[in-house]
Amino acid sequence: MTMNYAPPTGAALEEALAPVRSAVFGTIERESRFRPRRRHILLTAGAFAVAGALVVAGVTGFGGTAHSGATAQAATILTAAAQNTIHTSDPVVGPGQYLEIATREISVGLGQTTTGGGDVAQDAQLTTVFIPQDRERGTWTLQIRRVKADATPLPYGTPTAALWAQLASDGESNSASAVGGHITGYLSYDPYDFASYPRDPQALLDLINRKWSPGNQPEANYDFFEITDMLTSGEMPADLRSTAFRALTLLDGVSVIGTEANLDGVSGVAIGLDNAHNQERQDLIVDPSTGTVIGERTVSTTDDGVIAAGTVVDYSTLTTKVVSSVSGQ
Repeated sequence: MTMNYAPPTGAALEEALAPVRSAVFGTIERESRFRPRRRHILLTAGAFAVAGALVVAGVTGFGGTAHSGATAQAATILTAAAQNTIHTSDPVVGPGQYLEIATREISVGLGQTTTGGGDVAQDAQLTTVFIPQDRERGTWTLQIRRVKADATPLPYGTPTAALWAQLASDGESNSASAVGGHITGYLSYDPYDFASYPRDPQALLDLINRKWSPGNQPEANYDFFEITDMLTSGEMPADLRSTAFRALTLLDGVSVIGTEANLDGVSGVAIGLDNAHNQERQDLIVDPSTGTVIGERTVSTTDDGVIAAGTVVDYSTLTTKVVSSVSGQ
């Protein structure tokens, strides 16, 4: 026998959430409510996840109708990024050195915060990957620092500096290592084999659609997600970044969301694609003058009674540098 249930809304939803909030007192989910990150399993601790409200501010919207591929404005910006990233030198890792890729993420959810009650909470997380010069035979290390599960989450609206201060004082670090970067277990990491990827935009999209299944996602949204994931991995070489930017111009509906999108104090252009199926929009933040990838964010596109439309579910930024050792070792 098949039973169908309509999800509760409004006051009924609040009533249904009450025991869940109690059960996960002091914890919040650090992942997007819509989809897990494919490449990192980030020690999720909560029993229930609902994204909160980090309101988008200072973003200038643009009109334009999607045609066969990205809007003209988005195509222009992505093409500029593709051309300029070629002139950006990739970090050179010498013998005994590592490429350090640090991803700073702010996530939101529901939890009993310092203000009490079932409030919207948010916290910070730092994920760092150390890649050796010899990617195949060298040892990779993944480190994740997150707020302890028994720490009281800070409420929405807490200044970013305070979130990072909490991570420093009330955080715990976990690490794992493996030769070749294929880390499995409690922490996991699966590196890309970018050397084998095609340098033709359409061929790159074809590879994505052969290699991974979009499931019930629209193909354009899935392709956008995968390319964004690749670009924000910090591992992608300049020539392939150029190909990836050009591949985004081939996706229907890709548009410019704003020219002054700010992530962690760094501004860039937000290129996004709505996903009606998941009721969200994913944005890639880039500096088209250099082709630098600043980060990404996920934005709710509907008001479901818990989350208002136009609120950021999570965002992350990345930095890369060459170091002589793995920190903490």
